[in-house]
Amino acid sequence: GVYCVLCLPSAKGGVFARDAVGKRKEKHGERRKEGAGEWVGKIVPTILSLLLTLTLATPLLLVFLILFGAPLMTHFAHNLMCVTHMAFLATMPLFYVYGVDPNMWREICSASLPWDGVWGGTVGTMVGAWLGAVPIPLDW
Repeated sequence: GVYCVLCLPSAKGGVFARDAVGKRKEKHGERRKEGAGEWVGKIVPTILSLLLTLTLATPLLLVFLILFGAPLMTHFAHNLMCVTHMAFLATMPLFYVYGVDPNMWREICSASLPWDGVWGGTVGTMVGAWLGAVPIPLDW
């Protein structure tokens, strides 16, 4: 959550969009003062992306993890912790930056999104999890 608030821009459209009416345009090189409204504008999308990550991404990733061979009954708590960690790394920044716009999520699911820091982190999380699990059956 702290990473989202401090390092990422919030969603441009969709449910998380902020109202820009009445804001003056900044001049080049001018810094904007952050007030209480600015922090609320960052914390509310963070909480919403946290809730969406826990309710949508975690169960979906748990199903994928079990379908790819993780034990269902014997190590369920370990699987749930692994999937929750992966969901926080991979999908929470996506919900925070891209919101819930269906067209954007269509691009995300079809892997046709242009590479940026958020999408690269998601792909890196998934590829890293797969590469970390590939040598397990080799059992050396």
